Amino acid sequence: ARGKYICFVDSDDFVSERFVETLYSRIVKDDSDMSICGFWCFENNSTKKCHADLNDTLITINDSKSNVVEIVNQYRSASWLKMYRRTLLTENGIYQDEHRYYEDVLFWLKTVYYSHTISIIPDRLYFYRIRDKSIMTTLKHKHIDDRFYFIRQLDEFITRNIIENNQGDNKILTSCSSYINKHLSYGKTLIDEDNSKNKGEYLEYYEELLRDYCGHYFLGSNTNECKRQIAHNLNDLESSTCEIEGNIPTGPKIKHPFILLSILILVLLLLFTLLFVQG
Repeated sequence: ARGKYICFVDSDDFVSERFVETLYSRIVKDDSDMSICGFWCFENNSTKKCHADLNDTLITINDSKSNVVEIVNQYRSASWLKMYRRTLLTENGIYQDEHRYYEDVLFWLKTVYYSHTISIIPDRLYFYRIRDKSIMTTLKHKHIDDRFYFIRQLDEFITRNIIENNQGDNKILTSCSSYINKHLSYGKTLIDEDNSKNKGEYLEYYEELLRDYCGHYFLGSNTNECKRQIAHNLNDLESSTCEIEGNIPTGPKIKHPFILLSILILVLLLLFTLLFVQG
């Protein structure tokens, strides 16, 4: 693209005739890096609201970037709701990974991080088609792979650019960990709602990738999903230990404690007798 501003539209969605004009007018008026509008969901001939109404506002990104994750959490990550200043993308190396699911997630985080101001427009100008063959109904190993691929990148980017610049701020750490946990939980939800014969296999694969992520990434260790995984592993370890201990031969057990006491008394008497004879 060579224009000063860029928009994205999915091939099976459509936009209002005011979509480009409204986003463009606002981004120019505010001299912002990005403008965002609301959207409708439609299926067949039915149209409905898919999100709460947006407030007309201009968002400013803090110099410390401490409010980035809060903003990212507040608005839809989809790239098709927005107009971007082209230099925001080109000068910061922001692009969408081709041939991967969930590519909007990292794209959205980076565009907010590198923005100075973002214009919010309450008008619903985009029409998002609810697809029959959506990700929700065609779960594959690739969906799980791609989700963790982007979660790892989110973790690295947030840790390097936000956490390290706001060290000691537990509120930001909690907010960032919750954001990562939301993406982990959503991935688990996709599997829980899957009705295919491969559900068990997908769940096992998810847990495998989760273990790897929790053990190697900073924010992961602070998420509820990783804490659940750790607790699950500890329970497995305790069960294994009990099984091992249960199989170790312990020799004959003395059922009556007084028998042991009697033996000790006899040994002591024998010792005293020997000492007396020697004396």
